[in-house]
Amino acid sequence: MFSQQLLLLAVQVLILGSIVALGAHGAKSVLVRFFNPGCWFVLFYLLWFLLPQCASMAHGNALVEYIEISDQSWVLTQLYLAGFCLAIFLGMLAVRVLLQVSNRNTNVFPFRESLSRFEYQILILFYVAGAAATLYLGRKLMQSDGFRSELVKSTSGQLLTILMYYGTFAMAVLLGRGLFERRMLQVLLAGGILGSAIFFTGARGRLLWPIAIALVYTFCRSNRVRWFRIATFAAVGLFALLVFDPIFMSLREGLRHWSWAAVWERVDVADLYIEKRNFDGFSNFAVISTYDSIAYEPKLLLTGARDTFMHHYFPGILERGVGFGTTFPGMFWLSGGLYGLLLGGLGYGVLLGLLDFGLRRIRREPLFWSYCFAMTWLCAVGGNFQESLDKMIAVASPGFVWLVLAPRETLSGEDAWEEEEWEEDDWDQDGYAPEGVSDNPDEVAELSGGGPG
Repeated sequence: MFSQQLLLLAVQVLILGSIVALGAHGAKSVLVRFFNPGCWFVLFYLLWFLLPQCASMAHGNALVEYIEISDQSWVLTQLYLAGFCLAIFLGMLAVRVLLQVSNRNTNVFPFRESLSRFEYQILILFYVAGAAATLYLGRKLMQSDGFRSELVKSTSGQLLTILMYYGTFAMAVLLGRGLFERRMLQVLLAGGILGSAIFFTGARGRLLWPIAIALVYTFCRSNRVRWFRIATFAAVGLFALLVFDPIFMSLREGLRHWSWAAVWERVDVADLYIEKRNFDGFSNFAVISTYDSIAYEPKLLLTGARDTFMHHYFPGILERGVGFGTTFPGMFWLSGGLYGLLLGGLGYGVLLGLLDFGLRRIRREPLFWSYCFAMTWLCAVGGNFQESLDKMIAVASPGFVWLVLAPRETLSGEDAWEEEEWEEDDWDQDGYAPEGVSDNPDEVAELSGGGPG
């Protein structure tokens, strides 16, 4: 049985590698090679499905906290997921063939302009409004004993959350530009003020994702991936996930009871990364596909499947105000069984392929930021698709508001980087710039109208 599990794990890895290769094939820019929609999907699939499979194999097969899964069902779940990934690949391939997506991306460097003073004012307005809303939500949460979700169910809470998204959007832009242009004071202020406020809301993702996207911006701007920075951020991020909740819960109990010893008593690596199985996508999809005791309803593709899933399998947990992710493959399964899973994967692959087609034609920087923030929801395959659409729209909307308030034509002619004329072999295997075109951050910033600060 272990050999079958290992084989199906390898099959999934092979298909995921094909998705990455399909999106990156022939691309000369870091943006398209490493951050196309297929790569975002693979990243989230790795976190929500592949790593949990590895943890389960090392810890004694699929461990689901409330419902047990047999070895045979575990293997079938892997097989279904391999089919889901293959359907996504075929959907992306179909778009690439039908739309004749060129192997030569047409926007090697979409960040050609420096920001005007008015654009900085827009970002600062977003930032201040977001910081104020975040501080208010954090204060309310620290004074209550309930979950954060209870605070955002009201209309006022939803509006404050939207403002919070605008603040994190601005924080990412200011961090990214500050890091690239080496404006360390800007980096410290942008990350410190709002970052501190976000901490008191308990929203780990809203703190870590803007920082990650800011790093993505620096990689795309210099057209070079800094692997050491990625490794450093990953290590810091894992540590932050480990201590974030213990520190937050200790602070909610009051400063009189605060101590680092109390914090470390709450830290449990096994509980967070191995044994809390219902917070990963693989376990939840295993429950849905194995027991298969919910009548298929195509309308769930429109209404969402989270409540149906939780009411049926975990009603007691739902009553406590906690919901597990149905997962994208789980939602497709509940809408039509195995056929729903495969057709849903095909449709999702077509969507990713269309986004990849559009990514290669981005000409304005605000769209880059909106794209990256949207991907954190659209490709979060371990979560709930429909229930996350409003968050995806809210977190991506600041870029479009920015474009409306400060419309500017893209550079052309002699002012534009004429990447369309470069040959495929102009960029080397590591993504460095061709001869005669600098990839030094300071020089690139000067060419694009910015500067090292």
